[in-house]
Amino acid sequence: MDQPERSHSGWFAVALAWGALWAVVGSLMLSLLAPDPWPLQPSRASDVRASLTVLEHGGPVLVGYRSASRLPYAIGFSDDQGVYLIVPVLSNWLGASDPIAVLRWLWIAAWALVLMFSAVVSRALFRSSWAALSAPPALLVCALSFGFGDIYWVSAWAGVALLPLLVLLVRDRPRHLWASLVLIALTAGVATTVRSAAGLPVALAAAAVAIAAGRRWSMRLGVIVAVAAAYLAPALIVLPAIREHRDRRIGVNLSAQEPTSHPLWHSVYIGLGYIPNRYGIHYLDGYAAAAAQEADPGVRYLSPAYATVLHRQVSKLVERDPGVVAKVEIEKAVVVLSHAGRYLLLLALLLPAALSARDPARLRRIELLLFLPALAIGALPPILAVPFRDYELPLLAPLGALGLLSIGSAAARVQSEWIATRGASRTSSPHVRLTLGALSRTWPKRLTAGVLLLAVLLLAPVYLFARHVEAEHKRWDRRERNQPTVRLVAATADSWAALG
Repeated sequence: MDQPERSHSGWFAVALAWGALWAVVGSLMLSLLAPDPWPLQPSRASDVRASLTVLEHGGPVLVGYRSASRLPYAIGFSDDQGVYLIVPVLSNWLGASDPIAVLRWLWIAAWALVLMFSAVVSRALFRSSWAALSAPPALLVCALSFGFGDIYWVSAWAGVALLPLLVLLVRDRPRHLWASLVLIALTAGVATTVRSAAGLPVALAAAAVAIAAGRRWSMRLGVIVAVAAAYLAPALIVLPAIREHRDRRIGVNLSAQEPTSHPLWHSVYIGLGYIPNRYGIHYLDGYAAAAAQEADPGVRYLSPAYATVLHRQVSKLVERDPGVVAKVEIEKAVVVLSHAGRYLLLLALLLPAALSARDPARLRRIELLLFLPALAIGALPPILAVPFRDYELPLLAPLGALGLLSIGSAAARVQSEWIATRGASRTSSPHVRLTLGALSRTWPKRLTAGVLLLAVLLLAPVYLFARHVEAEHKRWDRRERNQPTVRLVAATADSWAALG
């Protein structure tokens, strides 16, 4: 891939072959490094296995049977239900007896798919074979930086896999732009069924591309409606239809009053207990349940009424003691910022050059705007709930994707200077010096140094304070073994014990 003017079919085949090679290498590395068995919450693992058991006996999806009474129950109660549909169905189709192993291989296959096409996307974006060469290994490192865990990787995958495609669409505006936007939105919608709002930033960015690329407002509005419909269809049409079919098959209306998504206010409430507080709240499920029982004795755990009660409890705490709420949210935000530090430093090093490069290596400001929904929405889960890595992935994903684009831009810039100085020397050593000299003259050194210095000066105290906050959280978490003393909105340990 050394000829910049290679025909489309020629460079596409070579880039795809390079990506396929890295897909194989990446699959092997991910398989070796990923934990086995795949880490999955016990309740999720139990429900996935129960759903597969019913499928193997010819039953419908999203239902399990209690071993003693043989009564049916809804699989994925109060959780995002995509994983309980996709993994058991895929396991049953493959004839696999261990759905947790299938989930692990699904994670590997999902990243392998992105690796396969990463060189093609990078080559199309930057018109550079060097950018294509650097894309797969950089992507593999990025994927590994997200870690391993449960279903939360879906948020990272959606951001890294789909946002660069939207940048390519807004830049090239191909003939089948509208169909591509709808397909991307549909993929984002499937991701959201697995993890709440995992694909929402992608859908919003797709709508922004429709606005930027459309010539007539009637066409823009039509595409936005199609994008919204494609994004919402999996959660609002497909899953309800599957649950209705399940209820008809078993003759029991399991869908009535059963929450089918993540309990938002439950997580927000216990998230207020990340650091020491005078209300005795800790980041444990029992504290939210106790608060709900004190406010509304007998309320069913994780029911819609339960969510309403906790919403009122959080609102009451915000009204009566806003200082406590502000303190914990600010300190969690500092911890999140410190965890994103490595990505921010990479962007400080490379993004100024990417913004100032000549076409096609340049990243345009309108392209960066596509990442704003992902950054804004991605920051909410770790700040509102808890700043753990799994919850931070929706934020780290767009930062990682921007880092990958910046690396591609830098590679394209280096190749451009290499080609421009090729005729000035017949030997490699002087050619390298000429290329480095040209890069030194054109690279925005002062701007890069200034941005990098500013990032270091800001992140250094953030890092130190965040470690203090995390140590404080660990000390507070160890004190959780005592009975909770919650004066305003949480119940005593006795009322929680009364739940049985």
